[in-house]
Amino acid sequence: MKSSTSVAFGVPVGFGLFASAASAEENLFSPDRYISFSSSRTTNIGQELFSADPAQKIGDLSPSTPGDRGKDFRLEYGTAPNPNWDLRLRFSSIGLSEMEQSVAEFVPANPPAPENNLLSSARTDLDMLFFDIERVGEVPFRSGQLSYFVGMRALKYHSEIQYSHQDKVGNFTNQFQEEGLALGPRAGLEHHMALGTTGLNLNTELAASLLYRRSNTTFLQNTNGPISYTENDDEGFVFNPSLSIAVQGMITDTSFWEIGYRVEGFSNLAPSHLNASQTGAHNAGRSDIINHGVWFGVTFMFQ
Repeated sequence: MKSSTSVAFGVPVGFGLFASAASAEENLFSPDRYISFSSSRTTNIGQELFSADPAQKIGDLSPSTPGDRGKDFRLEYGTAPNPNWDLRLRFSSIGLSEMEQSVAEFVPANPPAPENNLLSSARTDLDMLFFDIERVGEVPFRSGQLSYFVGMRALKYHSEIQYSHQDKVGNFTNQFQEEGLALGPRAGLEHHMALGTTGLNLNTELAASLLYRRSNTTFLQNTNGPISYTENDDEGFVFNPSLSIAVQGMITDTSFWEIGYRVEGFSNLAPSHLNASQTGAHNAGRSDIINHGVWFGVTFMFQ
């Protein structure tokens, strides 16, 4: 929180410890705002979004999660409009995708039809955009600095599943898309602790959101003939917990670097097509996303 010689609001994690030290030394600069950027390469280790029926032509495709090539970017702005609490705004984006492809020899069940070279492919994509607004306060604590925050999270996402195969008999393509919005409360705790005399901080954040989701789905099927199109609306709840652990150090008196590990879950968020066949028949459901990875960020303080 802001005082005559220092600012000790708890965002970003560990900000108060470094800001107090810098201001106490100079006794001139009392920053009350900051902006931070962070980015990471992430992987989804959650449930499958797509799997193929092994009895069908596309059955040799591996299940898809997605997330082998995930990206996570976050932009955060914080200020101290009140001596007793702080305000922060955060924009985040997560993109996950995975592609599977196989080529196999397919022998028709009724000879003498010639053999076919079969090309099967499947792709899953999940893109998420977040906007958070949080009010941050401090809690007396015997070791380091403990902060709490409460606020709201808004989520917009796009999920897509495509699977197809082609051979001498024909081409089959199935494309499923979902556009969704979710909104709900968010709360969490942050702990910031100096690592002895190393000049580094150890920062931990535990948070959770409960989001109400509404979505619209479209399913386009082109099964070697007429194209069929179906559209549906859906709703439900998404539980969104996260945990971050990071080490933070100073670049200058008003800038810091941070490197850490984050894991974040989204229950029942992404639609799934399991045991899918070439005709588009599948077992529909929803899968949990568990996104994790190492992240790096920088923070700049100013008045």
